[in-house]
Amino acid sequence: MASTFVFARGKGAVPGNHKQKTVTVTLTGTYTTGGEAITERELCGTGRRIFKAIPTIVEGNGVEATPVVAGSCEVTGGGTGIKLKLLNGKTSAQLAAGVATTGVKFEIQVTYV
Repeated sequence: MASTFVFARGKGAVPGNHKQKTVTVTLTGTYTTGGEAITERELCGTGRRIFKAIPTIVEGNGVEATPVVAGSCEVTGGGTGIKLKLLNGKTSAQLAAGVATTGVKFEIQVTYV
């Protein structure tokens, strides 16, 4: 089963027509191949275009065999969403599909227009 998300939104500001906010994402379920897809609607509202997203891990999964220690974001679909990719702390590679991610929490700083 793919993860579901729990979002908490914060506010931020940048000069010009770009806007910025911090979104807290809590994962549930298991990791999917290629990363967790999150839409612009979930991050910053419908009709927005995402320019960049910077994740900071707040809480890992606590699994010794496959610890989640970091993540990266890739903007997809011309700014219509992101892929949150999780890293395995033991192998320094992307987490394998099917690994439990319940309780993993990230703060993602999103810049959009």
